[in-house]
Parts: sequence; C-alpha cells; structure tokens
Amino acid sequence: MHPKKKTTKKDRNDYIEMFVLSCIVGFVVEFLGGWGFYALLGQFIWIYPASPLLTSSLVVVPLWGVIGLIFLYVWKYVKKHDIF
Repeated sequence: MHPKKKTTKKDRNDYIEMFVLSCIVGFVVEFLGGWGFYALLGQFIWIYPASPLLTSSLVVVPLWGVIGLIFLYVWKYVKKHDIF
C-alpha cells in the first residue's frame, strides 16, 4: 500500500486554475458553437429556453469547471503511472 501523498499548494492552485479556465472556455465554446451553427445552417442544435443567451446558460458554467477537473485528474493519473 502506498502512503497517501499530501496535497500541496501547487496542486490546489492547479485545480483552481483548471476549474476557472474550464468554466470560461466551456462557456465560450458552447455559446459561440451554438450561435455559429445557427449562423451557418439557420437552426439551433441546442437551446436553453430559460436563458436569455439561448445557446448557453450561466447555470451550466460550474459543470464545465467540473469537467475540467475530471480531465486534470485523469491527466495527472496517466502521467504519474506512465500509461501512454
């Protein structure tokens, strides 16, 4: 059994930065992607009816952050265990 590694300040900062960056990037890509598809083909592929933005919602911004955290965790795990 391996001893549990202590979480460092750098680790915490990595996760905070990834959460914030993923929130921003996820929101922008979802918003521009939805409107870009509408501009090209004249129809929405998804909408949030309760949101004034239609193709994105501030309610899902934390979800993009969580997705980023999952990605960072998996990336660090793969890197640590030299899987690829």
